[in-house]
Amino acid sequence: MFKNSPAQNAKSTLTFLVIATFAVISADSTFGQYSPVTPPPKDLATGFNAINIDQSKEWLGVLAGPRFEGRGTGQPGYTKAAHWVAGKVAEFGLEPIGDNGTYFQMLPMKRRLPLIDECFIAGSDFEISGKDQMGFERYTDKQETTGEVVFLNLRGNAKLPPELDLRDKIVIYTTDEVAARNSPRELARKRPAAAMRVITGKP
Repeated sequence: MFKNSPAQNAKSTLTFLVIATFAVISADSTFGQYSPVTPPPKDLATGFNAINIDQSKEWLGVLAGPRFEGRGTGQPGYTKAAHWVAGKVAEFGLEPIGDNGTYFQMLPMKRRLPLIDECFIAGSDFEISGKDQMGFERYTDKQETTGEVVFLNLRGNAKLPPELDLRDKIVIYTTDEVAARNSPRELARKRPAAAMRVITGKP
């Protein structure tokens, strides 16, 4: 049995830019400078032709750089990046049509977090606490999973055999560095009830 504790709900706020124009402004300039590309309408030509490779690289480098900490949804880096883009949109003189006269639309969100101290793995004669021994990469609302256990040792780019039946089973597996990148996707196609990777060190 694999038990995931009731998730802790933490309300956060997601900021969305209402103006989608920036996506066009930061596009690669090769789109507008090489034939036989259809030229843009006259009323858009000034902005379209202002796009250039150096500026696109600069802006994308800023957004993808460490300053914005990965820009995870609802995280501080995401908020920083959104405000940076809003600042650029304001520089262009575009009218804000978001909430309260801003460039943002605020949407309520809930974030679900497993309570690791309450998670455990149990069999007929053993129990392993989740604290310092379990980590989550993804999880569902299902709090308890029970099923037949299958052990796998995955190496390299090897594909799982088509005849291997993992549906509704609990897969416990180890990997090498290469397989660690590919195995979650491979396993997901087999529809297991749960999949747990055994690692060396702290999860």
